[in-house]
This record gives sequence, structure tokens and C-alpha cells, in this order.
Amino acid sequence: YLKLRELAIGYTFPLKSLNVFGGVVKSINVKAVGRNLLNFDNYSGYDAEVGSIRQPYDGTSKYPNFRNYAFSVSMDF
Repeated sequence: YLKLRELAIGYTFPLKSLNVFGGVVKSINVKAVGRNLLNFDNYSGYDAEVGSIRQPYDGTSKYPNFRNYAFSVSMDF
């Protein structure tokens, strides 16, 4: 199987030339992270990582890796 486990992207907006927030803020950082976004497989269950050769299905003792997203914004003074 092939899996896109994590993708992160970010950008820093420089504010030195602009008079934003009274000129106190030097830059604003914006970041986004996504985890377990894509799976490419022929697996019939939830997640190929929780199955195994001995137990090729999603058992009750193991749970699939959930997809989640995170965002952050920070300011440099």
C-alpha cells in the first residue's frame, strides 16, 4: 500500500513595510498540517496498517489511524 501520512505547509507574511497593528507586528506565520490524508491500496478494511498477515482484517484490538487537520497562526513582535 501507499499512504500520504502527513502534509504540512506554511507561509510567513512579512509586515515590515506595512503599518499593520500600529507597526508593532513584524510578521504573521500561518501553518496547516494534515495527517493520514490519502491511502492507495486494495485493502477492504479501514486501514491497511492495522491489518497483518496473520489477521488480514481490522480486528477489535486495533483501530485505524484517523484523519485529522491542524491549523496555527502566530505573530512575531
